[in-house]
Amino acid sequence: YGDHRDLHLSIRRQRQMCIRDSYEAMEEEIERLVNEEHPVIKPIGFKSLFRKETLVNDLKFYFGENWKNEINISHSAKEYVERIREVAKNSPELLVGHHYTRYIGDLSGGQILKRIAKKALNLQGNDGLNFYEFELIADEKKFKEEYSLTLNQLPINQKTADQIIDEANQAFTYNMKMFKELEGNLIAVLGKIVFNYITKKVRKGSTET
Repeated sequence: YGDHRDLHLSIRRQRQMCIRDSYEAMEEEIERLVNEEHPVIKPIGFKSLFRKETLVNDLKFYFGENWKNEINISHSAKEYVERIREVAKNSPELLVGHHYTRYIGDLSGGQILKRIAKKALNLQGNDGLNFYEFELIADEKKFKEEYSLTLNQLPINQKTADQIIDEANQAFTYNMKMFKELEGNLIAVLGKIVFNYITKKVRKGSTET
């Protein structure tokens, strides 16, 4: 059981490291554009969705107060952050695609993923799981209805709407690349666990002969 828990813990740690920088970039750019009164971004600047602080709390739980020294941003995560910064600078309205893909996805599937992680890691309370807690959103269904209404009322034409959809698809692709890279790292972790298991068996067998 201990080896399985170690695997799940490695998954959680690496996942939080992967996504933390993308949320930091997104939220910095959104706050900047809201302060600049950007007509498309300001309406979706819901601070109740922001995840950066919850991620920091989780990283402190997994790595301790010196969590920043433990983080090495992956190549795919770096590409994702660069895309967010590029879009925010050159075509800010396209950030809507990234915003929807990440935050509404998190809000929709968060509680299911939280239950899975909590059981796998045998965690108590919200320790290590703050990312999934949207404390400022009392009614998830009502909020998503409000968000959908806000999107429908954005001051954009059909061409821009199509570009936002294309960007949302790109955001999804960036996320898939991030987690594919993460999967490769986890295969190495899993290989180590299997190796340890086999060597324990061999040692046990050698003492019995």
